[in-house]
Amino acid sequence: MAVIGLGYNAAEALGIRWLATHQAEVAQSLERLSTGKKLNRASDDPAGLVSSEGLKAEQKTVLAKIEANTRAGYRYSAIEGGLGVVSEMLQDLKSYVIINANSGGISDTEKNANQDQVDSIVNTLADLANTQTYNGELILQPYIGGGALNALKSGGKLNIVNGDLEGAQNAIDAFVSGITSTRAAVGAQQNGLAAENRALASQNENLSAAISQIVDTDYASEVGNFVRSQALAEAATFAVQAARNLQAETVLALLRGQAEAIKPAGNEK
Repeated sequence: MAVIGLGYNAAEALGIRWLATHQAEVAQSLERLSTGKKLNRASDDPAGLVSSEGLKAEQKTVLAKIEANTRAGYRYSAIEGGLGVVSEMLQDLKSYVIINANSGGISDTEKNANQDQVDSIVNTLADLANTQTYNGELILQPYIGGGALNALKSGGKLNIVNGDLEGAQNAIDAFVSGITSTRAAVGAQQNGLAAENRALASQNENLSAAISQIVDTDYASEVGNFVRSQALAEAATFAVQAARNLQAETVLALLRGQAEAIKPAGNEK
């Protein structure tokens, strides 16, 4: 006689296994939808984790370069702004030299007054060299701190009252030329930094897109996964219950059969 085992229900066990699988998928989809990340832990995608961390490290380097370039750009802007003021002062300085060079139309008093203006401008340039700072750096010192125009001051050989006026003009022109060249070089540096930052910004956007592709949740896709997993979990739940009901009916049927088999003959109707 064959032995019928009633302690193990294969259909129910299979249903329970699939139910656990689909419930885990539902939980994972809910987590991804709530966090906005499809990679919440290393076990979600080990290879993706390695790739995303490498891309994040590269992105940090790019962002650091952008920050450094931006700060350098601010510095160059401060230098160029200061040198722009210096250029205007040098033009004023040159105008006083030209006025005094045309000595036929002005008095000695006016010449001395113009010399006072020259002294004031030269002194102001020296002050700018020693006071204009950016982040603690004397940014104009390398360009106007050498004292090349001190000879234009009262008593100097290039003073504009009784000194070498042609030499004074030449000295100013040379100084202006140097400042102009410096401003042009600074402008070129600013343009170079701006161009590099544009390239870096594009690289950063590409890295962000790549990281997002690996790490971030695709909501449309994940909602579809959630609905599918939820439906499958419900189906598995139904299957488990159906298997249990079927087993119970089988047991009852067997019990009825046994009861009929042992019923006394006299009780038969």
